[in-house]
Amino acid sequence: MRTVLIVDDSQSIRTQLRALLHQCDYTVVAEAENGLKAIDRYLRYKPDLVTLDVYMPQLTGLEAAHEIFKFDPQAKVIVITSNLSQKTRLEAEELGVKTFIVKPLTLEKLQTALEHLNPEKKAKNYG
Repeated sequence: MRTVLIVDDSQSIRTQLRALLHQCDYTVVAEAENGLKAIDRYLRYKPDLVTLDVYMPQLTGLEAAHEIFKFDPQAKVIVITSNLSQKTRLEAEELGVKTFIVKPLTLEKLQTALEHLNPEKKAKNYG
C-alpha cells in the first residue's frame, strides 16, 4: 500500500479524505491541521503522497509545499482547495505541484488526481 499525509485544518475534510484514500488503497500515516505540522510530519513519515489544503493557519498549504519540495523535490503533492484561482494555480505549479482538487471532494476527483500523479499505475490497471 502507498502512504499519505493528509493536511487540512478541517477535521471533517480530513475524515472524508481518509475514507476516500482508503478506497484507493492508500494508508494514511499521519494528519496535520496546519502547514507547520505538515512539514514536521512529512519529514517524520516520508509518505508517498501529501494532500494539502491551501488556506490554513500558521503556514498555508503553498508555504508548506515550498518547504516540503526543498527537502524532497520529487514529493507528490495534491493541492485541495475550495477556490482555485489562476494565481494560486500558477504559484503552486511553480513550486512543483502537478495536480489539484477543487472541493467538494469526490472519489472520482481523487481518482483522477491520483492517476495524473501515477500514470504508470493507470496504464498497469487499465492498459
